[in-house]
Amino acid sequence: MPNTRINRAALTTRLSAMVEFGILERDPPEGRRAEYRLTEAGRELAPLLEIMRDWGDKWLLDERARRH
Repeated sequence: MPNTRINRAALTTRLSAMVEFGILERDPPEGRRAEYRLTEAGRELAPLLEIMRDWGDKWLLDERARRH
């Protein structure tokens, strides 16, 4: 597993919340090891996430934009 730089408890809490809100599904539903997959609702978030990434690239990473 790649290093996410997040502690296991925080990661578990966030993944559980995304499952609860229908963004991810967990397979198997119980147990220590699982795979997570985007649900249809999660996949529909892709355009929003792309817009947020583009905004961040412009306003948070572009030094000139932050000065205006």
